Amino acid sequence: MLSEQDVNIVIGRDRTLFLADLESQKSQLEAKLSGANVLVIGAAGSIGGATSKLLSQLNPGVLHLVDINENELADMVRKLRITGSLSDKTEFRTYVIDVNSLSFNQFCADGRTYEFVLNRSAMKHVRSESNVYSLARMIQTNVVATNQVIEELAKASEFKYFCVSTDKAANPVNLMGLSKLVMENYAFANTSGISVSSARFANVAFSNGSLLQSFERRLQENKPLVIPKGIKRFFVSEAEAGIICVLSGVLAPHRSILVPSKEADLKLISFETIVENYLKLKGYEPDFVTYTTNIPFVDPTMKQWPVLVSEVDTTGEKPYEEFVGKDDHVRTGDFRDLSLIAKDSNPPSVSFADFKDQLVGLINSTSQSKVDYVELLSDTGAAAEYVDVGKYLDDKI
Repeated sequence: MLSEQDVNIVIGRDRTLFLADLESQKSQLEAKLSGANVLVIGAAGSIGGATSKLLSQLNPGVLHLVDINENELADMVRKLRITGSLSDKTEFRTYVIDVNSLSFNQFCADGRTYEFVLNRSAMKHVRSESNVYSLARMIQTNVVATNQVIEELAKASEFKYFCVSTDKAANPVNLMGLSKLVMENYAFANTSGISVSSARFANVAFSNGSLLQSFERRLQENKPLVIPKGIKRFFVSEAEAGIICVLSGVLAPHRSILVPSKEADLKLISFETIVENYLKLKGYEPDFVTYTTNIPFVDPTMKQWPVLVSEVDTTGEKPYEEFVGKDDHVRTGDFRDLSLIAKDSNPPSVSFADFKDQLVGLINSTSQSKVDYVELLSDTGAAAEYVDVGKYLDDKI
């Protein structure tokens, strides 16, 4: 696992971002979180873990972590315990629960109360929209389960709610981004009186399931690395993502989305530069090779490491990256390196109850198609420039 300093080197930076905002807001964070009841959903993932770690240092009265991944959750507990960041006064509990399960609904409905709920659970891969079964679960997780938390927990307490979004929700070209845009719209229009905020941030370098994480594994296995040709992306570290989640989840106002500001000086960086920086850190130089399914031999004793460069020709791949949609309104807030997107209170064209019923109907249908799910999302009033070219990332190495 790379250190924070090494991650910064790979993504072309010499410092960690958002620390100034964290420091300037620390007294407010401590005032709100000290002794508070806090729930983190999706707590064992890369960003959920960084979020939970930061929250544990702010002396909550209760810190409950929920995740479906039993092993990662156990490892998360070990990390928090060994660092000593958890106060002896904090009631710390973990729950291995699927956010889409009946057990999770029962968990929410058992009368428990929280002041802050941060939901990090999500299906985040564009490749998961390649078939109707994964796509259905994506919509269930990203839209329905995320908003059902509001309905269920609001029966027992009033709380501040954070649900993570994605840069892909800004002018979406894939169904993952569209599902997150629909999630935002339902959450901000909730009728339970719950204050909701969100965040859209960049690719999280070396997070679970990311392309950069595959660099580490493939290097260990003496396999070539693979990158998309000519694509530039914004990157943040896991720690930086955790800072954004906590600042939004605790301090951002209702119907707002935190995004990196121009002052943050977050720069686009190409995957060619990323892989060059990474291999240099490991003592190698890249040998860029035109993509082929015939995997080239890797000799780890040589100074050059083969890197397959793949054309960008799969469904849902955006050639550029942005945080702000064409209908979004950006304003400055109390942060230096983060701006606020202030969302209007425009409820979706389909009620949340009807949306859930229609999704269940599609899942139970024997003739469901991808077009049906696209229409389900689009009928809410959220727009996307989606084109299915019939080729997906799972078709590549």
